Amino acid sequence: MNGFVPSGATPVGPGTGIIACALLLIVVLLPGCASYSYSFTAVEQAIAEQRPDEALTILEKLHGSSSFFSKADVLFELNKAMVLRMKQQYEASNQAFERAKRLIEQYDAFSVTEQAGSFLLNDATRAYLGEPFEQVLMHLYAALNYLELDNPDAARVEALQVDQRLRRLNSKIKNPIYTEDAFVRYLTGIIYEQLGEYSNAMIAYRKAYEAYQKYQTHFGVSVPGSLRQALLRLSKQQGLDDEFRRYQETFNTQETQSVYDRRQLGELVLVLNSGLAPVKRENSINTIAPGSGQMVRVAVPYYVARRDDVSGVKLRAMNQSSGAELQETGELVQDIDNIAFKTLESEMPAIMARSVARVVTKYQVTKEISRRDDALGLLTNIVNMVTERADTRSWLTLPKNIYLIRAELEPGVYDINLEYVTNYGAILESKLVQNVSISAGETRYLSYHRVPLVALQEPRRH
Repeated sequence: MNGFVPSGATPVGPGTGIIACALLLIVVLLPGCASYSYSFTAVEQAIAEQRPDEALTILEKLHGSSSFFSKADVLFELNKAMVLRMKQQYEASNQAFERAKRLIEQYDAFSVTEQAGSFLLNDATRAYLGEPFEQVLMHLYAALNYLELDNPDAARVEALQVDQRLRRLNSKIKNPIYTEDAFVRYLTGIIYEQLGEYSNAMIAYRKAYEAYQKYQTHFGVSVPGSLRQALLRLSKQQGLDDEFRRYQETFNTQETQSVYDRRQLGELVLVLNSGLAPVKRENSINTIAPGSGQMVRVAVPYYVARRDDVSGVKLRAMNQSSGAELQETGELVQDIDNIAFKTLESEMPAIMARSVARVVTKYQVTKEISRRDDALGLLTNIVNMVTERADTRSWLTLPKNIYLIRAELEPGVYDINLEYVTNYGAILESKLVQNVSISAGETRYLSYHRVPLVALQEPRRH
């Protein structure tokens, strides 16, 4: 049979076999290189239309498709946890967050091997560990889950894990933009104060204050007024007279409520999530490779913002017994959009350097193969083009902005009306929460997510 070729058949030699394998490689790799962010649209649509069960079903199906969600197990758990939060299934949400934590630790241990693999193909072939701010916000939302389950001790553990996480990230990743998370530190202080750990609360509030001063510079988020009051209250309670007077002078106020007075009241802490975090897209650019002077085309990610017309939130709390009404205005405590944009901007030099080095290496390999076999060289070049893709993965169910309201209320039962408003004061959406019971000395937590349909329009590039 050796050398026999049936009539009408094409002879198959070693070179043809290699070409066939390469074509098969292209077919296998092409779906996996599709943009992660575009594949997620159906999940976002279901969330915006308040169909969280359907969002979870779609998410599960996408995760089962290796084409789109290869190496994105961490993101699957983070997104699942967030959708479960929207359904107010806080225990199930925290189970997903715990799985995400374990995966991050597991994949981080193999990062050196994966770095080598990503150099051959693209950054998206690495297991996604999350941006530093995403890893920290994972603990924030896990803590909020515990607080809504009335388990501040478990939330305290998350606060301790945040401290460890930030130290580890800052020792490994030199990022001058995001080295601390102001709102996470602020919430940590609230937890400690609720537990009566005033010294720890004061330390956390100080860290939050220092972080918000940097936030003002980098992200345009000012020190919240409620944090200023907390610094005044705790510095006075701790007998830190010089620090207390310094805050009075800096904040230009003489008004201070004592810790004792607050114990006679209850506190309602509302965390309001608005919009969706920015989405990553891919852009191909031409650049000169250092050293060789060769013009190369590389694929890099960029963020685009989702639309959200909300510019603030308001609270009206009516006591069912007395009819007394309290009004509070929410404060912007976290601008995830700006954090994401500035973080990627600071990472871009390293992303570009990796991409250029990879493309140049691929070009040199292709050139050598073409010298020996033109057909195989052509195919290698096609494979290189197909696999040179930007990493567009990110935690897409994060909000665009986070607002905070700390409302001090007389003990009683309240009807709570929340309003999302525009720059001009127009009410975009309101939510009524009835029969909220507040006791003296109690801290009650509520959080909500608002995802507008306009966020799903093709976002604006920044």
